[in-house]
Amino acid sequence: MRDLVLVLALAACGSSSGTPAGGDGALAIDAPAVPAMLVLSGTTSEISASGQTPTAGVVITAYNAADDSVLGTATSAGATATFSISVATHGQPIDGYLKAVTPGAFKQTFLYPPFSLTKDYANVPVFVMKSSTYDLINGVLGNNQKTTQGWIALLALDAAQTAVAGATASSTPSGQIAYNSGGVPSTSATSTAADGIAYDTAVATGQVTVAAAKAGTTFHAHAIQVRADVVTLTIVSE
Repeated sequence: MRDLVLVLALAACGSSSGTPAGGDGALAIDAPAVPAMLVLSGTTSEISASGQTPTAGVVITAYNAADDSVLGTATSAGATATFSISVATHGQPIDGYLKAVTPGAFKQTFLYPPFSLTKDYANVPVFVMKSSTYDLINGVLGNNQKTTQGWIALLALDAAQTAVAGATASSTPSGQIAYNSGGVPSTSATSTAADGIAYDTAVATGQVTVAAAKAGTTFHAHAIQVRADVVTLTIVSE
């Protein structure tokens, strides 16, 4: 279980450049000139209680968050399960998300970055989990998760893209907020551990604004689309 929650932290982290969200959750657009094409690339791995395993054959689709139109698609392949998607920008920042579909008894995964993209988004680790792993986490949290509800794993990062300990997560609307303690999900922890992970489970579906707070740190809230009975991964950063 310890390995499982640690790789959740990696799921939202890639080497990227973009435009941070504004303080009101709106994405800023006063970015430098955007190239005509951006490349989104990374790897796909299964997370489980025993760690992570490269998993090829995962279909990754990039979508425009504004209208859910498809920007591009690829299937991870090879020993390291890599993928690469070229996206036309039309000279504008891309406000998008990735969807991962894995054959077999896996949950669908949706990955939302904390900003709109203005450059290539590389080394994106997209993690998928089996339904049994999902059920294991929910059992530990005791959240009475229903198939009609959403499920968010959130990572709090500072400006250096380092996980933030001692942050409290929130969302509007709010679900059941939980954190890790000792490397595993906890029902008693009241803020993020050194891994920066928060869980927002049994949350209503639809548009959800995610945020975080810590004295001396200003996090930027942003809105994501939460779907029922899938895994949604995102970052809240400075």
